[in-house]
Amino acid sequence: SAATAIGKDRRLVAVALGYDSQYWASWQSAGGFLPWEALGGSAHFASGPAVVQDAHGDVAVFGRVPGGRVQYATLRAAGGAGDWADLGGATIGRPAPIMDSRGLLHVFAQSATDHAVLYKG
Repeated sequence: SAATAIGKDRRLVAVALGYDSQYWASWQSAGGFLPWEALGGSAHFASGPAVVQDAHGDVAVFGRVPGGRVQYATLRAAGGAGDWADLGGATIGRPAPIMDSRGLLHVFAQSATDHAVLYKG
């Protein structure tokens, strides 16, 4: 499972769930794409990644870890990701982040208990 976004340096970045249950990213370069790079973090992921460009032009990556918590990190233009933050929750499926017209990020996910829509803004 993979997702793509354009960062503030106008390069395409692809993020994918690896066989090791970690997220891996590859940035576009003049000659194609750079080698895949692990995004770190201590958790293994249980969903494919969801990505969105934030108001600063950075790419934020969201994912669900075992137990259903949603975690996210911001990708660095030079490669890699910042520290992963835990948003909590008990979710299933892939989270769905968006940026609104004011530049604020919102993330939606499906509840693991009653299948209702969960929201974090």
